[in-house]
Amino acid sequence: MKFFISFFTSVLLSQTLYQGSLDFSYSGSETGSFSSSIEDTTSFGGALNLTLNDSSSFLMMGIAPRDENVFDLFLTILQDSTYPIQPRIWSWDISIADIADLIDDPLNLSTLSVFIPGLDSNFTNQWLTFFSDTSTISDSLSLDSLSSFFVENLLSDSYIATQGYIEINSIVDGTAIGNFNLTMWKPLFSFTNINNGNFNFVPVNTENLPNPVTLIGPADETVLTIDGDNADSQTGIFWTSSTNPGNTPVEYMLELIVENTGDTLDTALTSSYIFLEHQEFLDYMLDSEVTHLDIVWDVYTLGEFEGVESSNGPWSLTIDGGWALDVDNSSIPEVFVLHNSYPNPFNPQIKIPFSLAEGQNVKISIIDLNGKIINVLSDQYFNSGNHFVTFSDQKIPSGIYFININHKNGSETQKITYLK
Repeated sequence: MKFFISFFTSVLLSQTLYQGSLDFSYSGSETGSFSSSIEDTTSFGGALNLTLNDSSSFLMMGIAPRDENVFDLFLTILQDSTYPIQPRIWSWDISIADIADLIDDPLNLSTLSVFIPGLDSNFTNQWLTFFSDTSTISDSLSLDSLSSFFVENLLSDSYIATQGYIEINSIVDGTAIGNFNLTMWKPLFSFTNINNGNFNFVPVNTENLPNPVTLIGPADETVLTIDGDNADSQTGIFWTSSTNPGNTPVEYMLELIVENTGDTLDTALTSSYIFLEHQEFLDYMLDSEVTHLDIVWDVYTLGEFEGVESSNGPWSLTIDGGWALDVDNSSIPEVFVLHNSYPNPFNPQIKIPFSLAEGQNVKISIIDLNGKIINVLSDQYFNSGNHFVTFSDQKIPSGIYFININHKNGSETQKITYLK
């Protein structure tokens, strides 16, 4: 998960990094439980004790998966701490009359604690990437920048602590142990109570991080064109191998940020390469209604908890699928066009793209070699522009079939092959 990696790779530039658990229950306008630990094996909780501009801060953060691609985020910034951190209590006691001031500047306090339930994965990535910007850590962790980002993007969805406390009870061998109970307010006067909160953060030895990899290829700023000749081929992504201190196994995380769709695609690997199917790229383009992909990619090495970005990344990769898709999404065709169906041969499904110069009824059928209609995929009105339908039928035998499309000005036929 990118947000986990970004946090731990960035804070290597700071003072002391912690890994651990953060747990609590909550009730009120929102009700449930929060745990940054998953099956007692993986934790999405971390803390950071750092010194900036002659002052110290202790930052705690935890993420709890709620549903698929939905997360709860808990973030606390405790200013005026010490370095290294020592036992202490931070408290909140904000009156109802003063709550409105939080809207103007929620960080106009020595402490801030925020609970944001129900964030989607993309927004969680954006938030934690900002929080842990590796290029300018002094800026990304400055409270002014954080305040601006928070107010502009997260305030309306956030519960902000107004009453309660957070206490670091003890520091044993560097491990920070504490508890908290908070009453939190959200704009439009929603409240939730956080009860029986506990945290346990263990210092991470950043000297025992895995070695960074070096990206090999495709070379930076490569443009890959997928056409009819290579639509069934693959493109390999390669990087150098890494080692962990003690020769323990190394895992890698390949991150593909597709800038023109806004998606981040992460893949965990144990090898120093991966081959990506061109068909999968084209399938993704059709689903996203684009004909090219602007990708920024990098590879992280993962230790037990930490991640390290590559020594020479990130690199860019542009994938042009226009030739294979035979679709120009930027213009409306002057006549009806049945584009090359993809993939062909196919199993289990094939996508049938077509373009209309004007809105009209279109009937799309699949016909066997005997001329029998075995499936009517569509018989409906389509607006002008580019469209596609999908055919999948695992009950039919392998062989040659025909796509027949009847439209306002006639009909078009295309041969396809199904392989089991």
